[in-house]
Amino acid sequence: MSRRSSWHPWIMGWIVWGLIVSALVFSSEAGPLTQEVRAGVVTLPRALQLGKTVLSPGTYEVKLVPKAEGVFFQFYQKGQLVAEDLAIEQPATRSRRTPVLHAAKVPNQEFFRILVEYGDAVYKLFLAPASGG
Repeated sequence: MSRRSSWHPWIMGWIVWGLIVSALVFSSEAGPLTQEVRAGVVTLPRALQLGKTVLSPGTYEVKLVPKAEGVFFQFYQKGQLVAEDLAIEQPATRSRRTPVLHAAKVPNQEFFRILVEYGDAVYKLFLAPASGG
């Protein structure tokens, strides 16, 4: 019986420590909506169209930025903003343990898909092949 009571404070200490760490982690994730919240790097295999802008093959930094009009994807190359487009929110159908940035050629289609996690949502962007390319 004395052995059991000596473990009780030890276990309670671990539980309290876990609660404190959880509270600190979750409270530090909140932030104003006006900040840049996610970023990543994507390599485009060929020229792709984003609105009126043609993105040439190469590496781009992709950011997801909230604005008054909605959440936007922004593409940077060498620190310069080269293109942006409105992000489309995806329904929550998967676990939130998806990568922050995921880009892939869509199978059997001529599109390149980019998914970015933002808070509890996942946003997508489809890039079409550049006209004539």
